[in-house]
Amino acid sequence: MQEIFEETSTKSSPQTIEEVKVASPPGLRKRPVPSSFAEDRSSVDAGTDSSPLVKLDAAAESHIDKHRKLQEDLTDEMVGMARQLKESSLLMSRSLQNAEKDHDVLLNLLLLV
Repeated sequence: MQEIFEETSTKSSPQTIEEVKVASPPGLRKRPVPSSFAEDRSSVDAGTDSSPLVKLDAAAESHIDKHRKLQEDLTDEMVGMARQLKESSLLMSRSLQNAEKDHDVLLNLLLLV
């Protein structure tokens, strides 16, 4: 568990946040999830909700599966785009560092003349 102290306008009190273990693609950071959110999700996942289950026909199941696949594909695409963005940012950073070094070398040469 991780303690987080959050200051509000009415009072200060420590809030406890539990980390929920979720499988994520390598390289992504995991964020702490408030325990109340985790409890809400676990009660929904456990089926303790008092609402009746809805039976879906084959067309509805197919439609949901199609959208689930689309969402997974979009997520994969976004992960790939994030990797590309990170790589291009690192390349730009290195390029700027090299340009600064070249600039410093030229400036020193000019000062020596």
